[in-house]
Amino acid sequence: MALLKVGSKAPVFVTHLEFVGTKCQIFCQVGDVGGQADTLAERVHESVENGLASPISGCNVGDLCLALFNEDGSWYRGKVLQNLGHSLKVYFIDYGNTETVKMNDIRSAPDYVLAIPALSTKCIVSDCTPLSGIWADEEKKKIETMLHSGEFICEIMESDVNTEVYRVKLYSNDASNTPIFVRPAPSSSLSIKSQNLKVGQDYEVYVSYVESSRKFWVQLKSHENDLNSLMSDISACFAEDLPSTGDIVNPTEGQVCAACFSDDGAFYRSIVKNIQGSNCTVFFLDYGNNEEKRTSELFTLPQALCQLPVQAVQCSYKVDSQAIDDKLHDLAEDEGPSLLKVLSGNTKSGYVVEINSIEQILNVPKETSQISQAKSASKLWQSYSSVVMQADGIYDVCLSHIDHPGQFYVQLLGNASNLDKLMQAIDEVAHNYDKLTNLYQGYQCLAKFSDGSWYRGEVVTAEVGKTVVAAVDFGFVEVVQPSQLRNTDPNFKLQPAQAVKCTLDLNKTAHSMWTAAEIDNFKGLSEKNTLVAKVSLKKGCIHQVDLYETENGVERHINTEINNKSTVNPSRAASQIQAKPQPVSAPPAVVLSPPEVSVGSKYKLCFTAVKSLYMYGQLTSTSVEKVAKLQTDLNTFFEKKSGEALLKAEVGSVCCTQYVDGGWYRGIVTSVAGGKAEVAFVDFGDSVMKSVNDLKILPPSLCSLPQQCILCKIVNLPSTVGSSGLEKLINKRVEVKLNGKEDGVYPTYGTEITDRQILEQYQEPQGSRPAVFKGASSRTFGRPQKDETSSVPRYDLFNITLVIL
Repeated sequence: MALLKVGSKAPVFVTHLEFVGTKCQIFCQVGDVGGQADTLAERVHESVENGLASPISGCNVGDLCLALFNEDGSWYRGKVLQNLGHSLKVYFIDYGNTETVKMNDIRSAPDYVLAIPALSTKCIVSDCTPLSGIWADEEKKKIETMLHSGEFICEIMESDVNTEVYRVKLYSNDASNTPIFVRPAPSSSLSIKSQNLKVGQDYEVYVSYVESSRKFWVQLKSHENDLNSLMSDISACFAEDLPSTGDIVNPTEGQVCAACFSDDGAFYRSIVKNIQGSNCTVFFLDYGNNEEKRTSELFTLPQALCQLPVQAVQCSYKVDSQAIDDKLHDLAEDEGPSLLKVLSGNTKSGYVVEINSIEQILNVPKETSQISQAKSASKLWQSYSSVVMQADGIYDVCLSHIDHPGQFYVQLLGNASNLDKLMQAIDEVAHNYDKLTNLYQGYQCLAKFSDGSWYRGEVVTAEVGKTVVAAVDFGFVEVVQPSQLRNTDPNFKLQPAQAVKCTLDLNKTAHSMWTAAEIDNFKGLSEKNTLVAKVSLKKGCIHQVDLYETENGVERHINTEINNKSTVNPSRAASQIQAKPQPVSAPPAVVLSPPEVSVGSKYKLCFTAVKSLYMYGQLTSTSVEKVAKLQTDLNTFFEKKSGEALLKAEVGSVCCTQYVDGGWYRGIVTSVAGGKAEVAFVDFGDSVMKSVNDLKILPPSLCSLPQQCILCKIVNLPSTVGSSGLEKLINKRVEVKLNGKEDGVYPTYGTEITDRQILEQYQEPQGSRPAVFKGASSRTFGRPQKDETSSVPRYDLFNITLVIL
């Protein structure tokens, strides 16, 4: 940290924190010190195991040593703070925590272990102070949860060279311009400008909220990106771990604030209205709706989030009718923009407008306007947002509830851990909440179902003595006695509803369209733990899916099995047997999700191979376990069966093929000529020429993991660096920024290396400076190694080799 100047920024990893007075002190490792930490751990372990670190009988205050940390049984470097006789008070210089260690668990530290400078730096977090002036236990717990073991960007505000303590601002990696902690300006002085529309001008708008045709709100499409950016900054500023009580004392009407919308658990820019004792109404400035809140739930909005003008523009339609009300509500649910014309009005009183799509309906002859279409059911639950499954997406799922093959519910396995924690929390506290009164359709609640468990629920129908409730995380519906219903907590509304409505066939969504045999066969699948779902179509909130299961390396297409196991009508059996066989259709094209990267963002890549003046870079953000499981499943699948041949190899075809090591890898065809195809491996980089007969169809069950590798064109190395110079980067973990995307079937990006030490290696002669420790530990999987007998890189993957950088 001493190398950084006031005003500079650097990545940090928080290892420990303490609350001293009104300050929050953190101990953090600055920059990419993971490589140093790994080297240090190896040296410490080696010195203890080989007897190079000998026991000591006594220590002086200030001495450096090795001390055993009992919680994990590992040895770490420490500094003696106090001699307690049979034990020492030790400060762990690489992590910041202090422990009392028995003298028997102290060793001398060899010089080569002490050669690496201390990795932990003490900082005071700017603007992180207790709301009441004294740290409450709840505040401490939430801030510790927010910061401990977290990766952030820190900005140096002040430095004290004598004490080596720094005051810093912390920023989220996802919102590097908005501090996590902000010293609020007096909220009464905050103001947000309104937008002015020009009379007679046309605007593309989204209808955001409708009270009636006389009062509704729109957002300008031209500000869509600005609003999305603002919401990202608000989300980063108001994290989930905020105190339960807001920091605004005695709010006044018209005061700008930040308030949580209970339906989605997100914070929005708001203004206070209609204060009645400890309650008030907040108006959400960027959307137009409002909600009743307690005054203690209001938070100060940072000045930086007040720069964008109010996005919700109040409007009134030029005429008033129920038909226009209905159409406006439809437009509010529509994802597309509408063309609006301003007829009169101003910002203060609102604008009188007309909307092109409504005018077209009003001008239709009366006799043809009698036919109305049913509103599309685009929202499954009225009071909860839902988990999103995209068309052509491939997901690991489990079946949570089955009505019949035309209607069932799935949960994404990737969300299982969070759902388990949520269910446990609900079960622990649900009985403490108030019983419900004045129920209505769409009401959010906690419900105790017939199995004795509590679930997040939504009221489907509410009649006297009979309340039907849906379990929004599972999909099943039951009649629940009023005594078994409770009000819910705002914290339980944060997660989207986990039940996703699906069907095997959008043309057969009714129970009567399926035979008893088909329903029974399908319900037998409820015992299966894991399935793979490929979304082929979406209609509103219903997803048509193909379901697959891989068992012992054999893949089963559930949709086909359900149809094949149907009971055959005996009177038609003979004609069915004698019927002319129909041609077998080609399997549907396999779709592989692209790498999870975006232009303008920074990533850590491990470069795996050189292709001319390009390099293959493997993302290091995916866990080794996921990639290892993919490779194991791939090889198991093709060991047990030969697989289906790729009938038509075309540029862009996703496939699977063997490499020279005998292993199977996912790939994409980049060129085809003369019965040969060039295949680029999507998870590890590099390419090979293969006969088109050697290409296999990639099973859909093995497509859920997105592509792990991208092709990089390095844009900021000297022009004299050729392919031989680029090879020096192979197997190195390097921070880069993606500046632009190039056309091509293999995701290719203009790439800027942001790692200063790497850049210096290419600008200075070899040996001009001493070697330095660089880079965090990277458990990257399967880096390519050059085969001495071939010009093609060989993957040392079949035995699941881990490379530690």
